[in-house]
Amino acid sequence: MKYRMMLGIVKGVVFTVLLTALAGCMTLAKENPLGIGKSWKEEVLLHDGTTLTAKRSHSYGGYPVIDSTSRSVLKEECKFTIPGTNQDVT
Repeated sequence: MKYRMMLGIVKGVVFTVLLTALAGCMTLAKENPLGIGKSWKEEVLLHDGTTLTAKRSHSYGGYPVIDSTSRSVLKEECKFTIPGTNQDVT
């Protein structure tokens, strides 16, 4: 009887840990689906004193040479909305 109760508790703990890990992975995948890029937001101060938020991202390819420690950038994006309008610029 004790064995069954302990087994149930262990299963519950393992399930909770796996569910938490899965939720964390899903959060990371939302920002970076394949883990081969980076995305971030930057606030940009304009000449008239207003600020806009630019969303930037990099997608990486392979390593350019065998000795290389950094990957080459395949695609770079920058998106922002023009202040005072709803017009997006890519």
